Amino acid sequence: MKITVIGSDNETNLPNDTFDKIIMLWTYQYFKNPKAIMTDLRSKLKYDGLLYIINPNIDYESSVQLAQEHGWNVSPLEKQISDILRCGFELIQISRNNYCCENPYILVFKKKIT
Repeated sequence: MKITVIGSDNETNLPNDTFDKIIMLWTYQYFKNPKAIMTDLRSKLKYDGLLYIINPNIDYESSVQLAQEHGWNVSPLEKQISDILRCGFELIQISRNNYCCENPYILVFKKKIT
C-alpha cells in the first residue's frame, strides 16, 4: 500500500506512534525550523523508536552562504545535537564516515521516555 503525505516546514503530517525507525538522509540542514520538525518526529516514533540522522560535514563558509541564500538551518554539529536532545531524544551513537568525500556524520537518537 502506498500513501502520500505532504508535510510542511513545521510538521510531517505522519501518524503518531507508528514508526520503529526514522532515517533522515542529507536533510537536517534544510529545515527552517528544526526544533518543530524534531518534536514532531519524536511523536511519530513508537515507545523505543530510533532516529537516524546522516548529514555531510559542511564547512563554515558554505554554511553561512546557504543560510543567507536559502534561510536553511546550517548550525554546527554540536548545536544540532543539543537542539535535538532538547526535543526529547537521547544520543546513543555518533560516528563519521571518513571514506566519503563529504565526511558525513551519522547520529543515532532514541526517543526519550518521559
